[in-house]
Amino acid sequence: MRQLWNYMAFGLLVLGCAEQQVPRPENLIPQTRMADILYDIAVLHAIDGSYPKALKNSEISVMAFVYEKYGIDSLQLTQSDLYYASRPVEYEAIYKAVEDRVAHQRDSINDVVRGANEKGRDDLKKQQAEEKAEED
Repeated sequence: MRQLWNYMAFGLLVLGCAEQQVPRPENLIPQTRMADILYDIAVLHAIDGSYPKALKNSEISVMAFVYEKYGIDSLQLTQSDLYYASRPVEYEAIYKAVEDRVAHQRDSINDVVRGANEKGRDDLKKQQAEEKAEED
């Protein structure tokens, strides 16, 4: 009897979790586009956090920029975000795509900076060698 109750509880749990909590919005933003939007928001917020005057001086509002760039409004973004948030597998895939893209950009920037640092060191060594040769 106890096993029957366990199976019934498990069945109710599965059915309860499988039930769609948030209906699909009519103007749902596709997953790939949602990842692009969230990436842009993350980058713009990072810029705003690191260089607050950059966006202010350019008179750029993060969300207004995103809405205009993607032709969406706050309601469409909020409804789409809520819809995907109610589906953890899809939501995780979106955020994984954003995370991968951020990591790729960070690695690319690090490569450029590392290359510039190496070139700067090489140029400095060359300049020092030329100055030493002139002294002799």
